[in-house]
Amino acid sequence: MAQSKSEGFTAYVAAGENLRPFSVRIGYGEWEVGQLNGYYGFDKVFHMNDQFYSSFGFALTTTVGIYGGVGWKTRLWIIPFRLEFASIMDAKALAQSGGLIGVTYGF
Repeated sequence: MAQSKSEGFTAYVAAGENLRPFSVRIGYGEWEVGQLNGYYGFDKVFHMNDQFYSSFGFALTTTVGIYGGVGWKTRLWIIPFRLEFASIMDAKALAQSGGLIGVTYGF
């Protein structure tokens, strides 16, 4: 059963292919807004347990697209990391997927 874990402000900065910045998000509670895999949009995060989560939302490509992802979070020493695999598909059949690795705050 999915549960909400985040109760305050969150931030996430991640790199994708070629280690370039690919996702920058801010959030409150289980909602995030910002750059989702290269496109702007928003998503809701569903925490499955203390380490795994899924997300679903909408992104603005050339039209409106659907965003979905799954991820894993952990701490390496004191730095919280998130590893996420996500995809976007829009009404004009643009489909994009990829992996992200980044640091997070308050997640």
